[in-house]
Amino acid sequence: MKGALRILAAAAGLALSAQTATAGDGKRYTGASCRGSTAADDIGIWWGRAYNHSSTRQATAYCAVVREKGDVGNDWIEKADIDVYDRNSTSDVTCTLAAVNPSSADGGIMLTYQRRSTAGYSPGTVRLRFGRMKAYPWEGHLIYCSLPPRQAGVASEITGYGVVEE
Repeated sequence: MKGALRILAAAAGLALSAQTATAGDGKRYTGASCRGSTAADDIGIWWGRAYNHSSTRQATAYCAVVREKGDVGNDWIEKADIDVYDRNSTSDVTCTLAAVNPSSADGGIMLTYQRRSTAGYSPGTVRLRFGRMKAYPWEGHLIYCSLPPRQAGVASEITGYGVVEE
């Protein structure tokens, strides 16, 4: 009897996980997944976070998003968010969610994008939320953020981000 109950419970768990897997394809990443595009973008990584190491210049961090390839019906980003600390009282953290055609002649054209910014200094995490956005099957996705310089020795940083494809 106990063996049959265990099998039934396991089957029910598999059925539930199969149902939730089709709802949306969501992925979460740590800020440590973000990188600068050049050496001039002084992006440091510390305890799973990406931060602007410079005290004099803004830096841009690029955060890759793994995309489901070959699924033609997967034409929308349902939602996305990025968690940041804005520790500069004069400049905001600004992040952009973009769908990029990587095979274009100039190396990448943004086909669709949304941009969000913080509203000034924040001692805690701020979640910047992006809404539904068209995404074509041949595109790549990325989030990139402009991080202001350190102020009073404290850095603005990216702690994590997530994307849900429809």
